[in-house]
Amino acid sequence: MRKKRRWVPVLFLAGIIGITGFLYMQSRSPVDTGIPASPLYSQALEFEAKREAIKQNLEVKGKSSYVNEANVYAPFAGTIGSWAVKEGGQISEGALLFEMETEELRKQLAIKQANVEKMQTEQKIQQAVQSLAPDDSRPGGGTMGEQEAFSRFTNKEKDKLQQKVDSINLNLVQTEIQELNRLLSEARYASTASGIFLFAENKEPKKVTEQELLGKIVDLTKLKMVATVGEYEVFQITEGLPVDIKIDALPNDKLKGTVTEVSKFAKSGSDGISKFDVTIELEPHDRLIAGLGLTGTILIDEKDDALVVPTLTVQRDDDDYFVYVLNEGVPEKRIVRIGMETAEQTEIIEGLQEGETVVLQ
Repeated sequence: MRKKRRWVPVLFLAGIIGITGFLYMQSRSPVDTGIPASPLYSQALEFEAKREAIKQNLEVKGKSSYVNEANVYAPFAGTIGSWAVKEGGQISEGALLFEMETEELRKQLAIKQANVEKMQTEQKIQQAVQSLAPDDSRPGGGTMGEQEAFSRFTNKEKDKLQQKVDSINLNLVQTEIQELNRLLSEARYASTASGIFLFAENKEPKKVTEQELLGKIVDLTKLKMVATVGEYEVFQITEGLPVDIKIDALPNDKLKGTVTEVSKFAKSGSDGISKFDVTIELEPHDRLIAGLGLTGTILIDEKDDALVVPTLTVQRDDDDYFVYVLNEGVPEKRIVRIGMETAEQTEIIEGLQEGETVVLQ
């Protein structure tokens, strides 16, 4: 009797657990209402194909620089005696920029000119001496020994050789004189352009070497932006395209630009990918100076009345583009031909009609 009484609570507890589990499973089972479940596409995003303006833009980054820059180099090694312009000063083309000291050049010139006069005088004397020497070839000149004849012959040859050497030396000195005169004419350095003069590294340098960069003359009214693009973008850009420019340091200041040059030669970037320079001429702006970071938006193409759908609804299968079009409540795959393409919109040229609904599966 005792064993039977022990099993009663256990059986009772097991029955309660079984009934509870059955009721829970019943509550989790779907109720058949006779209404079919909604298809999966009913939860997809739907978009209407419509006609509107579309613009294809390309964003580029670069820095501002001056369009017209004329470098100024020292004409020869020496000392600059005086500067006619200060840092940032305005200068006109043809105006004096600086003047080199010429005292040492003039001393060299005087010495060489004196040497030329001396050499020319010596040549005249030599010619006179030779004209007074007896002519051994004339009749009645008497006979001479073999040794004396040989001596006279060698002396004449030496004289001819010396004349050639003297002539060469004279030409060399005259060439040096011409070079000194050229340097003297360049000692007063005239500006080759109009604009603002900016020194290179040293302000108003004194001792300079030949062709040392002293500074540059820039036209502040004309600036450009130089940007780099990849090999896929370069074929989309042509000269004359309009550009909207933003100054990175001055986000509220905007200006216009125009593509003036697209490089035909690639340069390798740090990542090994080919890059191409694109030059954009900028309109004048009061706060625009060289060296500023700029962001440009190039208008590649635009259409006022294009049939467009969101780009995210256009998919690609091998060489074909396709969209899912809602047909009597059911999406169907349809091949389309696209035109302009942006991050937000894609133009549909064939395969879709205005007003049709595309869905994002």
